[in-house]
Amino acid sequence: MLLTAHSGSDATPNNSLEYIDKMIDYNVDCLEIDVRRAQNGQLYLSHDTIYSPESIGCLLDLDTAFKYIAKRSSKIKINCDLKEKGLEAEVQWTAEKREVFDQVIFSGTVEPSHLSMWDRDKIFYNIENCLPNIYTVKELKKAHFDVLHYFCRKYKLHTLNLYYGYCSKEWIELCHQNDLQLSVWTVDNLEMIQAFAQQDLYNVTTKRAIEYIEKKGVGQQIGQSTKRTQ
Repeated sequence: MLLTAHSGSDATPNNSLEYIDKMIDYNVDCLEIDVRRAQNGQLYLSHDTIYSPESIGCLLDLDTAFKYIAKRSSKIKINCDLKEKGLEAEVQWTAEKREVFDQVIFSGTVEPSHLSMWDRDKIFYNIENCLPNIYTVKELKKAHFDVLHYFCRKYKLHTLNLYYGYCSKEWIELCHQNDLQLSVWTVDNLEMIQAFAQQDLYNVTTKRAIEYIEKKGVGQQIGQSTKRTQ
């Protein structure tokens, strides 16, 4: 299972070099960054809309983030959560310039046709792009899956990305049966991360990535407290 650190994971500042640095230090599989375009045309790391030129002063730009990861010689995967339409080509160009494109994953507002056929395996396709307002329903049905499966076959997509609360046993089975990988966000319960790992999910995004890694690393059973030596 791929473990992705949500931006700001483990009490680090969102979309910051401190966050990126710490995830690299702890050998997290993948880090997520939010990408938006500012009024000056450049791409920045920001979850929220960038309303004014003044607001970019405290933001990290995408090129600097990629450059830093390359400087660290890290092979950590970089999940670029696109918060706006039409960013794919520039993210790719920037990543290729800094020689980290092999590490890039696209999620969020992604249009598959904006990437080449050979790069479709880099997409974690958010289901709401194909099924608007899907998160207003109580649960996902097989009919929803059938629509997404058709779309994935049409655009040669391999990974669906959805809110973990909708990840039922039925959906996991449907994905396995139809050779689709399943990615879920954002899971902050360590026992649930472990449960998803045991069900062969492809990716889990969490704000507790380092905590999960550390508990596994010392051999502690997730969900049980370490016994104190008497």
